[in-house]
Amino acid sequence: MADRPLRPARIQLAPGLDVPRVLTGLWQVADMERDGKPLDPDVAGAALGEYADAGFDAFDMADHYGSAELIVGGFLARAGRARAIAFTKWCPAPGPMTREVVEEGVRQRLQRLGVSRVALLQFHWWQYRHPGYLDAMIELDQLRREGRIGHLGVTNFDTDHLRLLIRHGISVATNQVSFSLLDRRPAGRMTALCRESGVKLLAYGVLAGGFLSDRWVGRSEPTEIPDWSKSKYKRFIDTVGGWDALQGAKLVQVAYILIYLLVAFYIARWRSGMLPVIAALAMIMLIFAAVSAPEWFARDKDGFEDPALEAGVLGMITVLIIPVQVLLIAFAMSGFRQNWHVEVERRKDSPRDDYDDYDERRDPSPQPA
Repeated sequence: MADRPLRPARIQLAPGLDVPRVLTGLWQVADMERDGKPLDPDVAGAALGEYADAGFDAFDMADHYGSAELIVGGFLARAGRARAIAFTKWCPAPGPMTREVVEEGVRQRLQRLGVSRVALLQFHWWQYRHPGYLDAMIELDQLRREGRIGHLGVTNFDTDHLRLLIRHGISVATNQVSFSLLDRRPAGRMTALCRESGVKLLAYGVLAGGFLSDRWVGRSEPTEIPDWSKSKYKRFIDTVGGWDALQGAKLVQVAYILIYLLVAFYIARWRSGMLPVIAALAMIMLIFAAVSAPEWFARDKDGFEDPALEAGVLGMITVLIIPVQVLLIAFAMSGFRQNWHVEVERRKDSPRDDYDDYDERRDPSPQPA
């Protein structure tokens, strides 16, 4: 069991649709084929097999993702239909959505995938000014009832239009939307509607094409971005404040150091009011160090990009921070026990208490026998 690779957790999107929580998206196929040369289906299919063997057996694609549907269809034909789950999207140009148009769109998806039923067909509509999306979804829902579609989803629908579909009695299992630390739009009304209606959110761009991963921490802003995915999410970064905002943790680190130095300065001047402040800061630092220390050692292996210092060295430094913060908290508490936090105010011109200058060795008054 110790040597068994970690497999992704799974979730039921809809009755009979059990998938890993991390889907394998195939948008990059279109990027890799933008020179007009399709990928080798056998080589690409073998790569899909490696994902499926590791538990990532749900593949998400669209009608305009290059030859992605054909690659998945070939893989399913060779490996068996039960080996993986295929999601795809139908993204027609706005226009009349008659029964014939919708049927043809679905027929093409079935043919390219080589299946008799699409596990999850997601519908995308380019502009809501054209009302044809409602006609399309009504026809798609009918095809679902007829068995050619397992479950029906939508892509990039906003809250109001998704609510309209639900009120029309259309069975919508999922809505695939951009959702990440950079793009929090679905976190409000959309999430509330999905919780109320049972629609599941499929989030794409969660790591912003990799920009929200360790690989880009502390890195300079890229000047040339070769792939479509990073180009898209770089625009997201520019929208939320630019590269400096993404790397903003540096400012937090500098601010924390400055606060520590300032508090140390005041405590050195016997400003006892700083004791609870330094104790609180030490507790926060202790928590961060305890959580992050194991992660530094975990990345001290192949596959991770090395920081300026070796990951093992940074892990050891982080471990040493833990006892330092414990000592800092202990000294602060000791100061409290010594009543450092008790201050007595006295006006400069107020008379001094006789006991202020009392020194038994100099007191000339008679001592008791």
